[in-house]
Amino acid sequence: MPKVPPTPANCFSHSAANHYPRILEDGKTIRVLSFIRQPEDDWESAQDLLDLFIDFDQWGEYAKAAGTGDIAFVTSKRLPDTVIDGHQVMQHYSEYYVKGPLGIKQHIVELNHVRRRVPPYEGAELSLEFALAPRNITEIPGIGPYKPVGVQDVRGTFHISKRPTEADYVVTIQVDVLPTQDFAPNIAISYILDVGKTMVKGMFNL
Repeated sequence: MPKVPPTPANCFSHSAANHYPRILEDGKTIRVLSFIRQPEDDWESAQDLLDLFIDFDQWGEYAKAAGTGDIAFVTSKRLPDTVIDGHQVMQHYSEYYVKGPLGIKQHIVELNHVRRRVPPYEGAELSLEFALAPRNITEIPGIGPYKPVGVQDVRGTFHISKRPTEADYVVTIQVDVLPTQDFAPNIAISYILDVGKTMVKGMFNL
């Protein structure tokens, strides 16, 4: 069984959310690993935290609430669920612009498939896995022709864990992004990190 990425020591000493970006061994893919601490008393259950993430229709509002200006959504919506290989899969369609280097706006269009992992990863109460939809999807009902823009691949996981010695939840989000070749990875990593920070800030009201 796969395990939740370990929370770094002293991760929450100075902040309720911390982000760790790096370029993977292929020299192209950018990984952002985020850890968010949430007091247990603020939530009725871990499911409430998960519901924030899968409320895809609200992602534009999360970005606005963060107030960073790093990402502006044209649309973000949850499409009807589908079934793939016997698993119920949520569908998240989004179109947005992110602030790239030198203020250049990067246009992103993506359809991600999101599924609940049962059982969850070792160390988690709840886990999700998500990935860019297969390339053979070229039409989205209610949307029209579809082709991903700005990304070649997206994969990630979302976990909610309880710390045994603390009265809190830890949300762990790992996202691997293979961007298009508009910018070198050492440049793209900064705006991908900024987008992650913005969404976490707005989603969890930090």
